[in-house]
Amino acid sequence: MSDPLDRFNFQRKKTVHVNLSRKTHAEFRIELFKRSLSMQETFEEFAGLVGSGNPATIKILDRLVEKKRNKEVSRLSCEDAEEIYRILEEEGPQI
Repeated sequence: MSDPLDRFNFQRKKTVHVNLSRKTHAEFRIELFKRSLSMQETFEEFAGLVGSGNPATIKILDRLVEKKRNKEVSRLSCEDAEEIYRILEEEGPQI
């Protein structure tokens, strides 16, 4: 008979989808490539540090909260908006 706790696999993974601007993505990938790191392991490490209350990562979150309060962070960046308008102009009404 199997152990009833076997059904609780605490090592399951969650899939997260992140939208980054092309510029941010490129710059991020370059820095990771220089260090032979993948985005997966980098996000995993950062999330773990946040989850464990690491002061340096919590400070990053606090700065982001402050930027958001000051409207420095928006859901749609200017680059995103420009890209949308460019696509609309190129594709025309068929979209």
